[in-house]
Amino acid sequence: MRRFPSCKRIWEPARRQSTLVRCSRQLYWRKNDIPNYHQAIVKLCQMHLKAQNIDAAWEDFGEYLNSGGERMPASTWLELCRSAEGQQNFERAVEEYDKLARAYPTERQSLLALMAAGRLSLKKLNRPAEALRFYKEAADSPVPPS
Repeated sequence: MRRFPSCKRIWEPARRQSTLVRCSRQLYWRKNDIPNYHQAIVKLCQMHLKAQNIDAAWEDFGEYLNSGGERMPASTWLELCRSAEGQQNFERAVEEYDKLARAYPTERQSLLALMAAGRLSLKKLNRPAEALRFYKEAADSPVPPS
């Protein structure tokens, strides 16, 4: 007797896609095709975030950085920062929000990152001077508030 056939139909394609991305990542690494290797890691990280597998997403991010990646796509990086905040890892969240803001100074995610870093610095880490710096940077940002 099959208990949840509809669940299997939903999860099987996702698992196959994840396996395919992992295999392509390994293939690109072996061929020393670093740009495609980074794209595969980013895709895998996005899949892990979507599946709420936060630890695996952070592992992907670490692998991306260790292999020479410098600028994870802004939306993915912002989601990683929010996940650190959700896990109450406020130090890491502020650090990554700051790096994101510096890497993408003209993107909307930069403004969101600066505001979040300021909020965490003030309310969770009790660092008002650091919070003020983030808020000033947000105020001076070339990104128009929406």
